Amino acid sequence: MPPPDYPLLQERPVWGDPHMDIQKFRTEEDERVNTPAWRDKQKGIVRIPVDRAIDLVLEKGLPARPTPGVASGASGATVQTTPTGERITD
Repeated sequence: MPPPDYPLLQERPVWGDPHMDIQKFRTEEDERVNTPAWRDKQKGIVRIPVDRAIDLVLEKGLPARPTPGVASGASGATVQTTPTGERITD
């Protein structure tokens, strides 16, 4: 038995049919996942449907992370660097 002051999670009282509660929850969640909407209109951030997001990733790919120790120079040539960022010259 836990000590008397141990916090316990208790079920919330169900006022209606629990099956309707979960059905309502799933309907609202499906709407959020499948409907585009503004997340932050001032910043231009939108929520898009998951299927559309998957299509965009397949179409455009994911951004590549830079390889540690390798940077691209102004001319497009690869420049080797040390972990502290110093250029390695041949």
